[in-house]
Amino acid sequence: MDAFGDHVPKIESRSIWGFQKIFVKNFLQWLPLLAVGDLISHVKVAQTTNFASVNASSSLSMFIFAFAEISEDNGSSRPDLHRMQFLPGLEYYQHGSKLLRQLPARGRRTIEALQCRILNVSYLQCAILPILTWDAIMEVGRDCMHILSSGYYKNMEKEERESFHRIFWISSIIIHELESVLKMHPTGIRQFHEIVPLPLTETEVEGFYYFFAQASLRKLLMETLGVVGYRVGQVIYAPVVAAELRKQAQEWYDHLPPPVRFPINTTPLFDLRKSFLRIQFVALHTVILWPSVLQLIEAIATRGENQVLTDQLRNMQKEARDCIEYCILNCELAEELVMQRHQGLQFTI
Repeated sequence: MDAFGDHVPKIESRSIWGFQKIFVKNFLQWLPLLAVGDLISHVKVAQTTNFASVNASSSLSMFIFAFAEISEDNGSSRPDLHRMQFLPGLEYYQHGSKLLRQLPARGRRTIEALQCRILNVSYLQCAILPILTWDAIMEVGRDCMHILSSGYYKNMEKEERESFHRIFWISSIIIHELESVLKMHPTGIRQFHEIVPLPLTETEVEGFYYFFAQASLRKLLMETLGVVGYRVGQVIYAPVVAAELRKQAQEWYDHLPPPVRFPINTTPLFDLRKSFLRIQFVALHTVILWPSVLQLIEAIATRGENQVLTDQLRNMQKEARDCIEYCILNCELAEELVMQRHQGLQFTI
């Protein structure tokens, strides 16, 4: 038996087409890392050498196939112990990783190599390996920051720069997610948010509308986590700041384009991306308001339930009531999102 990862996986033409279709649906419509035309071109280049050549196209193709296979897994597949396949798509992932490692060191920061590394991260996310995912995405994030701090970014051609913007914002979304879930210290990548614009598109692609909305909402969420909530062992209750954050969240909602607009209720949307944006929007309000619940409990415990209702206490009660209502709505909205596996399940906040 070949050493695991030392051979080129066999793949039929029909499977190649199917994997590309799945990848577009399960990944690119959520995170438009590259254009569909570029995806097809990379696979065609890799096919000419049967995915054996050490180049970014072959590595990228293998990661695409690996992600497509694991993202379609419904949990019913069994490990193939004879071929040492313990995860769907692992054979493709291993070969893609091998090709990526064999790329010249100076080529680790090219657009194509960074795209490979993002897909490597996404596969690890789907495999529910958060620590490995964190290590891998931190390397990508550091390289993005190095590029932005050097003259290389300024000398990029327009097309290359737009591709880099996609890589940067996808990296930022993943880093901030893991940063919160794993309780890691904030990274320096958010300092570049004002420098790097959201990527542009010349066509009205629905996936980009979602990506723009997701990136901007994630930015607002991370700013919120920095000024209200729980930090350094204490609850931060700042009603004026909370009111301003809710205002910003409402402005974000008001400016949503029609393709990704959603009602703030339990109406089924039958669109996982819109459903995911909706539950994040509701969760954002919960994060902003939950300190008022703790503050109200503390006020009652300190002064008793029969204390005179001041304007501050009335406002605190209203915020606490709103928070609980958003919590209930958030739980109700989650039902639609857990019906099937999708990219949004990799993000929990």
